[in-house]
Amino acid sequence: MPYSTSWHSGVEARAAVETLWDQVYGGFSAARYDWLYVDNPAGEAIVCLLRDDDSGSIVGSTALLPKNLCTRGRTLRAGIAADLMVDQRHRSLGPSIILQKGILGCLGDSGIEVVYGFPNARSIPMTRRIGYRQVAQRMWLVLPLRSETFLRERIPQAAARKAAAMLIDIALWLRPRLYTPVPAPGREHFVATGFDAAFDDIWSRIKSGYLLIGEKTAAFLNWRYRDSPLGEYAVFGLRARNAQAIDGYIVHSRCEARMHIADFAWDPARISLEELLVRFARWSLANGAHAVSIALTASPELMHRFTRAGFHLREAIDPLSVFTPDSQPIGIETGTGHADWYMVAGDNDA
Repeated sequence: MPYSTSWHSGVEARAAVETLWDQVYGGFSAARYDWLYVDNPAGEAIVCLLRDDDSGSIVGSTALLPKNLCTRGRTLRAGIAADLMVDQRHRSLGPSIILQKGILGCLGDSGIEVVYGFPNARSIPMTRRIGYRQVAQRMWLVLPLRSETFLRERIPQAAARKAAAMLIDIALWLRPRLYTPVPAPGREHFVATGFDAAFDDIWSRIKSGYLLIGEKTAAFLNWRYRDSPLGEYAVFGLRARNAQAIDGYIVHSRCEARMHIADFAWDPARISLEELLVRFARWSLANGAHAVSIALTASPELMHRFTRAGFHLREAIDPLSVFTPDSQPIGIETGTGHADWYMVAGDNDA
């Protein structure tokens, strides 16, 4: 069966993607589409449509969502591989590979230097076949704050469970204190739901210090978190008392009694990452949370700093896979020594 592909902007492809989405998944979200494909401050999405040449109908689509990464202060134009879908009557390996190769074929004209994604186990063989390389692993980390919830299945007796939880909770509270620097005096926390010029200021101070990091300008943060139709986010931050400059912050969402970290940044000249994490954990505990979690892809050194703050590595989620023209390696594949880098949930806009 012959197929052909064509490239379109997010605006141009909207009607075709909406029709196909309703056929494949149902419940097309106009708010999500406009947010991801049209309003992205890094640029409109590039959409590859797959046409069945016999019938002339659109039977598949996939997209590249523009994303600005940063390597040692230099902007790295990237694209996130997203929303691969094929009509059920054409659902075989062939059309999926044609679509993936089709979207990668636009890189020369788009200015995109690297494409990345987090494929699930079923998609990994296909991504390898078309030239993606697995360069790191996304991990699920959890910091327990209250233990009684986790003990209910193991200790059914309420009195015994409460006694055990009290001892464990004391240990949970003390453990990070043993490994973190003494907090600098005179800092206070703040909470917010939006991002202003102070976030541009901290980004300008830290962006040159990483081998790889996602853009964290106020424009990006407002689009990704404040304006997201997919969930509600808030900011916990630290700064010197009576000062506007931010020392560090954590963007988070809440699901029942769990605080989930979606993004974070800190200025190592002013504060340690461990202090930021511990202060956020104590604030979360005071606000009724039982645990803090994060899905994180990062250098071993930065992962270790999370474990020093009390986080536990629960499981590997999925790999970070990248594609570059001519198979050119990106910085984290060639970097040596103690080069810090990290990517968070907010760097996977799909």
